[in-house]
Amino acid sequence: MKSCSLPNVPSPHSFYFPNHTPQGKYLQEGTIEANRKQAFRDSAQEELANWIRWSNKEAKQNRNGLTPGSMEIKGMGGLFVRNFYDRLSVLKKSFREQTVDIVAKQVKTCGGWLIVTSQDSSIPTLIEYGRVWENMLLKIRER
Repeated sequence: MKSCSLPNVPSPHSFYFPNHTPQGKYLQEGTIEANRKQAFRDSAQEELANWIRWSNKEAKQNRNGLTPGSMEIKGMGGLFVRNFYDRLSVLKKSFREQTVDIVAKQVKTCGGWLIVTSQDSSIPTLIEYGRVWENMLLKIRER
């Protein structure tokens, strides 16, 4: 386990786990399984279906939610989903399976995992450690 030092941060526990380590493999498997459970939980898919604005018309009309662009669906794929997907597409088994497949490909090809843990889950602690996370990402971006 490699510990990262973050200057000017109130003693967080931050870790980096390369993808090939036992911890990295554990995080891969857990992420895939968590996404599988969420994708096949009807209430979660209903909520997602209500938030995706597939067409440009829906995006302009609602001015909220997720769009193909915000989900990084571009090019021919973006053109296809903007014109042929709708709310009911999200509820289909094939969409759910494809979602899990995409997540699996992403986590299996990433370099590793950055983890920040906190002492508890109180709102002030979560806000503070959210700042820690953001600070860490900004420092990484600089490098």
